[in-house]
Amino acid sequence: STPETQGVDSEMLAESVDFLLQQRQLYEIHSLTILRHGNLIADVSFYPYRTSSLHDLASVSKVFTTTLIGMAIDQGYIESVNERVLDFFPDRQVKNLDHWKQSLTVEHLLTMTSGLGSIDVIDTERMLNSEDWVQFALDLPMKHPPGTHWKYHQPTAFLLSAILTRATGMSAFEFARVNLFNPLGIERAHWSASPNGISYGYHHLKLKPIDLAKFGQLILRNGRWQE
Repeated sequence: STPETQGVDSEMLAESVDFLLQQRQLYEIHSLTILRHGNLIADVSFYPYRTSSLHDLASVSKVFTTTLIGMAIDQGYIESVNERVLDFFPDRQVKNLDHWKQSLTVEHLLTMTSGLGSIDVIDTERMLNSEDWVQFALDLPMKHPPGTHWKYHQPTAFLLSAILTRATGMSAFEFARVNLFNPLGIERAHWSASPNGISYGYHHLKLKPIDLAKFGQLILRNGRWQE
């Protein structure tokens, strides 16, 4: 759609793009994609990037992981957010096991109130250097009772991806491709995985800017896409 049709001044929009070009070193912007009333009114890339370039979504990846958990619940792979985390891994011997860890649920992971771990940066680095990321995350000691303290923590977010794999038999990336990307017409995507083939979950999903905008539009419409 033209910007004017959606109530946006195209001249001011062009001035904004010019401003970003002049301030590129400050803002380090790669692209600018704008949807208004569900219509694409701007899709700009800044050299050397292209509108077809895949971009690392960093921690926006977590929003896809949590959405996929919701879809897995909707499809019956996971009963509810109240399922206990350890019940997905009955074959594993878990260290630092106590009643706090035994009561840990999917909801605690989704809300980052697990009580697991210490310092996120250190725990994440140690997890990435370990042979089994799932085991590392499950073995972390409990610092607080689940649901009592909020803490940004990547390894616990990674556990959501591992739970998706256990529940569905697919990596989070494959589950997303079938249930989310294909319906949205997202043809190109990439999601890095652990040495054991489990999608990162917390990071490293790559999409085109327009495809991230599609996902945003999906959320704005409460999960509906093109009726």
